Amino acid sequence: MSPSARLGTEIAKLSQMRYPVMVVIVADRRVFSPESARQFAESVGLCYVDYLHDVLDAPGAPTLGAYDRVEFLSWLKAKAKESGGVVVDHSDPIITTWPAKEREAFFREFIRTESRGPTGQNAPIMLVSALAGSLDLPTEPRGQGLVIRLAGGAGSSSTGALTCDDKGA
Repeated sequence: MSPSARLGTEIAKLSQMRYPVMVVIVADRRVFSPESARQFAESVGLCYVDYLHDVLDAPGAPTLGAYDRVEFLSWLKAKAKESGGVVVDHSDPIITTWPAKEREAFFREFIRTESRGPTGQNAPIMLVSALAGSLDLPTEPRGQGLVIRLAGGAGSSSTGALTCDDKGA
């Protein structure tokens, strides 16, 4: 099963979960490239944010390290709420500016985050990260969101990425 097919199966579960969040651990970006992540987001109707390029490189953007873990989590929830759900890629650069204990605390808090859209429905948040692979995150979905490790396979073959701006965000 390709990474995109596997994630599609997993993201479908999020609409029924109290914590509609997913950490996707990708150590090798050849397995699930940024373009594959963008295409996947489009295929499941979520907006895609390349945090490094879309947020940090934007005019008037915050400087790297400007957010602490609480502010970053609030930003993730706000982005999901305004767009109905979001796939966030390249967030590791901001997370690595925090002390190690804060990094682990962020991921543990993230997988227990409730996220709702503008009408109260679940608004999934999928965070793509290599950094999370170095942490001992619980993988049993009981009482938390999902933690998925990807290894091997090819990415999605769909085209025409949908960004948050395209969805009215």
